[in-house]
Amino acid sequence: MPIDQEYLVKETITGDIYVLNEEPQKVTLQEDEITSITFENEKKKGQIKVIKTDGETEVPLQDVTFIVENSKGEIVDRIVTDENGEGTSKRLPIDEQYTVYEEKTKKGYILSNEKQVVELKEDEITELKFNNYKEKGSIKITKVSSDGNNIEGIEFKITGTSLTGETFEATYKTNENGEIFIDEVLTGDYTIEELQSELNSGYIIPEAQTITVENDKVAEVEFYNQLIETPKTDDGRNIALAITISIVSLLGLITLAVMKMKKKNK
Repeated sequence: MPIDQEYLVKETITGDIYVLNEEPQKVTLQEDEITSITFENEKKKGQIKVIKTDGETEVPLQDVTFIVENSKGEIVDRIVTDENGEGTSKRLPIDEQYTVYEEKTKKGYILSNEKQVVELKEDEITELKFNNYKEKGSIKITKVSSDGNNIEGIEFKITGTSLTGETFEATYKTNENGEIFIDEVLTGDYTIEELQSELNSGYIIPEAQTITVENDKVAEVEFYNQLIETPKTDDGRNIALAITISIVSLLGLITLAVMKMKKKNK
């Protein structure tokens, strides 16, 4: 090519995974020299959008963290969901296959073990949806009494707030075995109180108890009723009679002793 002349060099074709560099470069050739110019190509990129919701209510879940790994198992990004339950990754090269999974979830929810694999497209946002389910456990209440009676039909009131913020208040009655079993209770702290009724009116009502419900576990609590002892009226009469007999007997012995002494003196 002739020297001492300015040329304009422009990229027209590039690799499939690269973005065409459309910025031309000017160059002037020198005699017997090879003039080098460099064109840089950026890889084509796309993005991942995670949508996180409650699996039962479809309510968006905020502050859930996801990890994005490339095909080598390297962490290339972390996504945190916003108030809409959504989070978007940075721009990532499309020549990779990515695995997205949950790293941290909200308190009171079960960490999802789901992994989704995705391939990206140039300048597109690929959406992935994940669900979380609330942690749940069970409560077992056992009612016992000192005389073994009046354990069926006893009412208990349960109140509390779950780790996810739901308030709970309900009343249950014991079965023929003196038991109450409540399943599917959201994890959290609950107060259990025995309610006064005609059935347990003759017993000392125990104080309320607080329990913690954990995921996939049974929180057990026992309430013991001590029968209130009432003195019988016949017992009082028998005591008075015994005292009277004792006094009469004592007086009789004293009289007998005095009479014997008089006989001796004669």
